Amino acid sequence: MSRFAIVLAFSSLTACSGGHAFLQGHSEAKGGDAEALEAGITAGDAHWVNRLDRAELEKSIAAYEEVTAKSEHVAALTKLARAYYFMGDSFARFDADGSAMFSWFEKGMKTAERALYYGSEAFKAKMKETDGSIEKSIAVIGKKSLPAAYWFASALGKWAKGKGFAVILGNKGTIEAVMQRCETLDPTGEFYHGGVLRYWAAFYSIAPGFAGGDLVKARSYFDKAIAKAPYNMATKVLWAENLSVKEDKQDEFNTLLKEVLDFDVTAWTADNPEAGADLGPELVREKEKARRILAKAADLF
Repeated sequence: MSRFAIVLAFSSLTACSGGHAFLQGHSEAKGGDAEALEAGITAGDAHWVNRLDRAELEKSIAAYEEVTAKSEHVAALTKLARAYYFMGDSFARFDADGSAMFSWFEKGMKTAERALYYGSEAFKAKMKETDGSIEKSIAVIGKKSLPAAYWFASALGKWAKGKGFAVILGNKGTIEAVMQRCETLDPTGEFYHGGVLRYWAAFYSIAPGFAGGDLVKARSYFDKAIAKAPYNMATKVLWAENLSVKEDKQDEFNTLLKEVLDFDVTAWTADNPEAGADLGPELVREKEKARRILAKAADLF
């Protein structure tokens, strides 16, 4: 791809990463009855517990959507952003050619941005001041906005990776700015089972060297993420799919993915009910990713 073509790709394919993207055609939701809103969130939460069943996940999304159609309820928006991400990453990616996942990631980005915007007056003011630049605004958020920022970056990262090289480069600044703020707010990776550490590990594995990629840093962050949450099989899937492949380490690739397949999610959830409720369904779906990636080994090495 020529330099000129990459510039054109940047201009046409970075629009979803911010710039008040959620405000396009959006009017601030006001006036929802507090009791009805809480009932809607409770209903969404009840279906979310059973999200391993795609139909239940759809019902959870519908309940959260109903709440957020009536109110800029930040907690509901954040839950919805995560639910959109989970649908895209764990189900839609396996539908036909996988392209259906992009619309879910785009919904996740816009919804998480909306949560950031209405959840932080400082962020809202900064966005107005910078003409909607998340990259230039994110440094003002506080810790209560960490979940929304993390799910925004997660959806953006998967969307950009799936779209290709030029889109990764075009969104590099936004991704780095958001995750630098997340790391400042959560330097030891407490949030979402080593989430920030795992994100940086994947980022340094995927980005080309001239755009910030660094395989030594990637391995260091993967080690930190595993140390923080050794049960989080998503870390091993990302490690195998990205770092092991890039470093041409097939034995490591095989070992990591087989560890994912062998991990007993049911037993772990029984022993760790709180963490299991938060992560168990995701770990089951990571096994499906591992199976499919392992099946492509001959094409990857």
